[in-house]
Amino acid sequence: MHPLNYKKEDLDKILNQKIEVKYKNYQREIETIKGFLIRYDLTNLGDILPHTITLDLGREERTINMFDIEY
Repeated sequence: MHPLNYKKEDLDKILNQKIEVKYKNYQREIETIKGFLIRYDLTNLGDILPHTITLDLGREERTINMFDIEY
């Protein structure tokens, strides 16, 4: 459950598509949410690995940094 398991090219393919994501919340519990992938941020090393993703959930946007994407 780590964003560095994904590459920029992986996320480019699903940008603006509805995806399901498992992530750890602040209580360290694993939650599953569905939303549109609207943005991802790369690591500050300037490489091709994502650091966080942002989902549009309809009523809110949520940025998460520990996730598994289910296509």
